[in-house]
Amino acid sequence: MFLLTDRKSCIQQKLESASEWVYKISSKIIRSSQ
Repeated sequence: MFLLTDRKSCIQQKLESASEWVYKISSKIIRSSQ
């Protein structure tokens, strides 16, 4: 059970960093297109 929750938090951290990365890139694209 502990391993499962630990893995869940790890996946959550990866998702957060990935969404942050996507946000940065999309904001760069929007700036360059304007």
